[in-house]
Amino acid sequence: MRKINKNCNLSTVYKAWEKNIEEQGLPHGKYTSSNGRYYLDIIMQLYHCQNGLCAYTEQILCKPEYLAEDNWQDGHYFSAIHSKQKGSLDHFDPNRKEKKGWLWGNFFMVDAEVNSVKFKGKKPIDSILKPAGENYDPFYLLEYDLSTHGVYFKISV
Repeated sequence: MRKINKNCNLSTVYKAWEKNIEEQGLPHGKYTSSNGRYYLDIIMQLYHCQNGLCAYTEQILCKPEYLAEDNWQDGHYFSAIHSKQKGSLDHFDPNRKEKKGWLWGNFFMVDAEVNSVKFKGKKPIDSILKPAGENYDPFYLLEYDLSTHGVYFKISV
């Protein structure tokens, strides 16, 4: 799980909206994928930041042509080719969905199965594992075992 630079440089209309409500201390409104006017902009910006990969497994979720900057115009994603991506929007801290449901720092695109309750469970992930965290360092946290091809934690989380 590599470190992710979450520069929101293409979805500028959403980012300006989010910055404004954060600065004013306004509520975001409860998150649902159907109530977000910036939903497509957010997910495609995240794919761009994550190079089309799942934030946790690094599995390919969308094709490189979906990530092209020419799919953006005036701060919005406008291409229709996005519909074939297979990830889902993950809230790193699901407790923020209620009042800060549209907070950029809490979003990642992940494999839909990984994000399901079946696999993810009901426990929040420890913030030390946040791949966009300021102090996140996979070389400090994780170790690769060549004989088993497994990735293990070096430290207890």
